[in-house]
Amino acid sequence: MTEPYRVEICGTSTYECKSAEPQPNNYPQPGPSGNTVGLIVPQTSPLPTPPNDQPETEQEKSWWERTKGDLSAAVDDPLAAVVGALKGLANVPSNMGTLLVQGAAMQGGLEMQQAGAYQAALGNEAMGNALFQEGQGVQAAASGLSVPNLVTPPNTPAQRGGDDIATALMMLDAGAGLVKGGVKELAQAGKLVGEGVDAGKVVAEGADTGKAAAEGADATPKTKAAKGSGGGYVAARSLAERVDDKIPKSWGKGKPTRKGDGVRWQDPDNPGNGVRVDAGNPENSQIAQQVDHVVVRSNGQVIGRDGEIISGSIKDNFESAHIPLSEYENWPTWNSPK
Repeated sequence: MTEPYRVEICGTSTYECKSAEPQPNNYPQPGPSGNTVGLIVPQTSPLPTPPNDQPETEQEKSWWERTKGDLSAAVDDPLAAVVGALKGLANVPSNMGTLLVQGAAMQGGLEMQQAGAYQAALGNEAMGNALFQEGQGVQAAASGLSVPNLVTPPNTPAQRGGDDIATALMMLDAGAGLVKGGVKELAQAGKLVGEGVDAGKVVAEGADTGKAAAEGADATPKTKAAKGSGGGYVAARSLAERVDDKIPKSWGKGKPTRKGDGVRWQDPDNPGNGVRVDAGNPENSQIAQQVDHVVVRSNGQVIGRDGEIISGSIKDNFESAHIPLSEYENWPTWNSPK
C-alpha cells in the first residue's frame, strides 16, 4: 500500500514551506479508467464487421427502389398522382425539344471530329487536331443543353409516380398502335402482292389479246379470259362494275373468288344470299361458262335465268344456273329479272 501524497506550500524566502495533509472532498471516486481525459473506445471484436449496404439517402437508392416508392406514393395519393401526370404531359414538348437540341449538337460535334480526322489524313495535322478537339467539346457540352419546361416538373414522390404511370400507359398505347398498324400494313401488302400476280396475268393475256387482234381475231374480254383462270382479279373487277348497281350497299365491296377470276358478294345478315360474277373462258367445255356469267343465290337457293329457283343441283341445271352477264345486266334487282 502506498503512502498518501502530501502537498508542500512554499511562499517567498520569508516564509518557510509547511506540510499539509490531503483533505477529503465531495467528488466521486474515479472509475476503471481513472482520470483519463479523452474518448474511451470500447474493445471491439477482432472479426471483420460486414459493411452497411443499406441506402441512407435518396440519391443512393436504385432506380427501381425510387420508382417503387413513387408508385406506392401515387397509389396512396391519387390527386397528387394526377397532378404529376398532367405536369409530365405538359412538359412533353419541351422534353422533345431538349432531345432534338442535344441530338443536333451531338451530330454537329461528330461531324467536326470527322472533318478533323479527314484534315489530319491530308497532312493538315494542326487543323485536324483543332477540329477534332472542338468536336469533342461540342459533344461534351451537348448534355447541358435543354429547352425550359413549360411547368414545374413533378417534385414529390406521388407526382413522380403519377408521371411514371402516365408515361407507361402512353408507351403501351403507342406499342399497341404499332402492332395494329403493322398487321394492317402486312395484310394490305399481301393483298397487293396477290393482285400484282393477277395483274401480271392480265398483262400477259393482254398481249395475247393484242396478238389476236392483229391477226383479225375477236379481241373482246371473252378472248382476254381465254387463258387458264381467265382475266384475273383486275379483269374480274371490270366485270363487277357492270353489276355494282344491283348489289345492296349493305353487302359492301365484293371479294375475289377462290380462283381469282371473279368477284363475289354476300349478305352479312343472311349468308344464304349472294351473287358471284365470273369471267368467261372460251376454251371451257361448258358453253355456259364460255361467256361472262353470274350465279345468284337467294335464301340458300340457286336462282335460274328465268328468275325461278332451279330444281336440283347446279350440275343438273348448268345452263340455267349460269346466267350470262349480258342478261343479268338487265335484271332490275339482284335476285329477280322481273
